[in-house]
Amino acid sequence: MRFTLKKTSLKYLVTLSATMVLVFSSIAMANSKATTAVSNEGTIIVQDGQSGAVIFERNGTYYFGYTNSQQLVNHGEIRPKEILVKYKKPDPGKNRLTVQGMESVQETVKKYSGSTRQINDQLRLALVKVPQDKDYFQTMQELKKNSVVEYAEPNYVLRAQAAPNDPYYARQWGPQTIHAEAAWSKIDATKRAGVTIAILDTGINAMHEDLQSSIVSGFNVVNNNNNTNDGMGHGSHVAGIAAAAVNNGKGIAGIAGGSKIMPVKVLGENGSGDLSTIINGIKYATDHGAQVISMSLGGAGSSQALQDAVNYAINRGVSVVAASGNENGPVDLPGNCKGVITVGAIDRTGMRASYSNYGPEMDVIAPGSDIMSSYIGGASSYTTMSGTSMATPFVAGVVALVRAANPNLTPDEVTAIIQQSATDKGRAGFDNEYGYGVVDAEQAVNLALKGNGNSSPAPVPTPNPTPAPSPAPQPSINLALNKTAIASSVESQTRNAAKAFDGTTATRWASREGIDPQWIRVDLGKTSTIGKVVLKWETAYAKSYKIQVSNDAIHWATVYSTTSGTGGTTTLTGSAIGRYVRMYGIQRGTPYGYSLREFEIYGK
Repeated sequence: MRFTLKKTSLKYLVTLSATMVLVFSSIAMANSKATTAVSNEGTIIVQDGQSGAVIFERNGTYYFGYTNSQQLVNHGEIRPKEILVKYKKPDPGKNRLTVQGMESVQETVKKYSGSTRQINDQLRLALVKVPQDKDYFQTMQELKKNSVVEYAEPNYVLRAQAAPNDPYYARQWGPQTIHAEAAWSKIDATKRAGVTIAILDTGINAMHEDLQSSIVSGFNVVNNNNNTNDGMGHGSHVAGIAAAAVNNGKGIAGIAGGSKIMPVKVLGENGSGDLSTIINGIKYATDHGAQVISMSLGGAGSSQALQDAVNYAINRGVSVVAASGNENGPVDLPGNCKGVITVGAIDRTGMRASYSNYGPEMDVIAPGSDIMSSYIGGASSYTTMSGTSMATPFVAGVVALVRAANPNLTPDEVTAIIQQSATDKGRAGFDNEYGYGVVDAEQAVNLALKGNGNSSPAPVPTPNPTPAPSPAPQPSINLALNKTAIASSVESQTRNAAKAFDGTTATRWASREGIDPQWIRVDLGKTSTIGKVVLKWETAYAKSYKIQVSNDAIHWATVYSTTSGTGGTTTLTGSAIGRYVRMYGIQRGTPYGYSLREFEIYGK
């Protein structure tokens, strides 16, 4: 079944893909210089004379950055002499990389007496080590030019985003702040037990009284074994915030108490790890049944390799939550990866914590200062810690509750629920300091439950590439009027998704500006026969978009698509059957976002 635009011919959708620009993608890796001291900022180990890119050392730690007029600009801590390489996809019909292609990379590395080690075959990642600092940039340049290499980048170091505070400094205040108690009453223990949260951190104290009943098998990526014991305490603290047992008469209450906890050790006993361990940790958690990944870690820089790993998880239905960072500056990696739910911290006053990073990547904010949770040193050890590391598992716990309330939600839909249910804070609507506001467990679960039907949906229609239009039923009423709706983003709470279904053009839904793609979805409440769709665009319209229907909000059938939308009032007629209907915007028609005054769906 297919919808057609009244008085126009059907135009088929051309899928657009965005290109991610890496910080170092334009670096000309050549003309390396020797070690140089730069005032008291650090010591340059090797420099690319053409672009100004440098590796420099400060107090025994190595960084990737740039130098301009003898001023060092730090782009992040790295493992010295190490380069992450991703191979391109193999030729069609081949299941693996050609031996010749891999050998060509190895030959390049051998020229500089280096070594190559595969770190993840499925993600096609390898780790290259170069013995001499002076050969670093030249090796990276030659690898980027190799026809089988998709990209090459530094191996950044990421660290735990918190430090211990005085033991038992304060009682729990976070669950009350985010209305967790009300959420617990709506999701029974059986449903919570069906969700697994992977804690990518320093490991977990498996003998702790508040954790041991919930822990499932995990993995130590750092040492490539099954010992996930926590020698630092950071991971145990994070795990307790997310999912410590509730109502067991001991210790604290985790946000998603009763959910399973999967320990994935990606940070060593000093609280640091690198991209290779974290990428493999994401893949392990995804492949072993986690529905939520929580990463209370971060570091400066950007990484296509880490973005690829995040995409791997999200494309397989896993929600990824990460800390914004603790430098009162730009959002750290992996919080700056697309698709991640990025979390900042508030203190007891409800204001953004002084250390919490901020920026356009922010999603929500959560309690992060003076947070008491489980620790190492015994079965009943507790302590308080502060940081965005503590805020992150609050949100990971809420995500787990949302997944327990409605297991059919996709990661994008979970993110939309987390954003739209948040309590607005700071400037009205989205802002860089608070994102969409303070996470609200009760409201998030309410939204998730509204989208959860009890009836068994009919099979989703899958149209052929060029189907013949079916006779349209006689449209009767606006099925979408005042029905439950969510969107990929909202400009502000006064322009939320419900405004497109309230029956008046005086209000409107508006997405965040400057972002593609975006979508808005309505739940008709039951499987319905749809004969007409009317889109009443505001100034910010979609040039390229599609109308889709579904019976489970997971599998979508496209019934109309265009690449030449012009805004105004657009009326589409045809025939389709579904419970959920969404407008999926691919390309904006203006520099702004997407905005609908009304999204009307007629049928019976």
